[in-house]
Amino acid sequence: MRDRNSLRALAIAGEVGFGVAGPLVICTGLGWYLDGQWGTKPWLVLIGLALGLLSMFGTFYRLATAFPAQSRPAKPAAAPPAAKKLTGDNTDDARDGEAPPGNSGSTRSNP
Repeated sequence: MRDRNSLRALAIAGEVGFGVAGPLVICTGLGWYLDGQWGTKPWLVLIGLALGLLSMFGTFYRLATAFPAQSRPAKPAAAPPAAKKLTGDNTDDARDGEAPPGNSGSTRSNP
């Protein structure tokens, strides 16, 4: 037996397909037929096409609001890296409290 989610997705896809093709074909076809009977070409075809498009968008809206999005399980948040204390004196790389070699603590370079 297939799982329920794949069957549900197949049902939604079928409903979207018929919701798009059905109204467009029926309304446009009816407009084309009535244009031939009454000699009003192309007006009823255009009206049928417009009605089919409105019906199609109505179907999309109904489907979009009928099936809420499935939420995925949230990944556990990674612990933020430990904050480094900023002292401004560039001694954080020093060993035993001494300044690193060649570093006077100044940002200006000596000529």
